[in-house]
Amino acid sequence: SAISVKPHHFLWRGKFSDKLVRQSAKNIEGVYADNGFEEVSVSPQVVNKDTNIQVTFQVTEGPQTTVEAVNFQGTHNFTPQSLRPKEGYLLTEGAPFSPHKMSQDRGSILAGYLDAGYLSATVNSTVDRDPHDAHKVIVTYKIKEGQEVKISSVAITGQKVTRRDYIARTAGLGPNTPFSQGKLLEAESGLYNLGLFNWASVGPRRPVTDQTAEEAVVKVHESRRNDIT
Repeated sequence: SAISVKPHHFLWRGKFSDKLVRQSAKNIEGVYADNGFEEVSVSPQVVNKDTNIQVTFQVTEGPQTTVEAVNFQGTHNFTPQSLRPKEGYLLTEGAPFSPHKMSQDRGSILAGYLDAGYLSATVNSTVDRDPHDAHKVIVTYKIKEGQEVKISSVAITGQKVTRRDYIARTAGLGPNTPFSQGKLLEAESGLYNLGLFNWASVGPRRPVTDQTAEEAVVKVHESRRNDIT
């Protein structure tokens, strides 16, 4: 599926160009790199035979790099297991190492903190090579949790006709609940899906720095009403 060049078949001449050949070679290297082959190289060869074109991709895989261990530093209020996404971590002990998968795992960990109300949390990752085997790596996620932020109160602004209590019920936010990034996005989507507003925005009144409570502000802009004539 990574190869953009396609062979001919009945009633179709196939798909070929120099650009597609280069792109295919790059895509193949990406597939290998995502499975731990950091030193892979792909050399395409094109041979013209009368009216046919033969394309060969010469692959030099090189050794595969695997994950020796995955460490978490700075987790005080959560365990690595509680931060684990539903589909599981992509990088585990013995799995092929991939910078792309490491980035995805780092994003999943950060999303877990943001959904729990830790809006100033940061997650960084480092890779250390085994001194005895350069193709074994230790992945470490360095986490700064920051403080949990809760909603102190909810303010609604921008409405002219729509009832405030209807907007509040749709947003589903309440005092003394975590300032969950996921809940904020759900509130925006829920308000927009009503079809009453041109746009809706939900977020903290002030940028979150060191406060543990902040007011949530729901901003809406009502669509133009239709008249029955």
